Amino acid sequence: MEMRRQDEPWDAQIRRDLQELVDPLCREIVCGRLVSWEARERWIEVRRELVCCVPDQLDLIDGIYGARVNRLIEQFCIPREVDELVNDL
Repeated sequence: MEMRRQDEPWDAQIRRDLQELVDPLCREIVCGRLVSWEARERWIEVRRELVCCVPDQLDLIDGIYGARVNRLIEQFCIPREVDELVNDL
């Protein structure tokens, strides 16, 4: 039987479920398949699913997964301004 530490907000199964929702988006971002606005829209969709899994935990979701997704967007996605310039050509 796995003991849950006080500082761990979710049990192992919930963490796996949440990761299964976030990881595909992170892989798409890292592979360069999304521009920043697309990635941010996808994050909003995934975030809604995460909140359904762990209601009343939005701050924690944003702190853990939102920070990760935002960092990946900044690192791997074409910025919105560049994307708009390219689309205007």
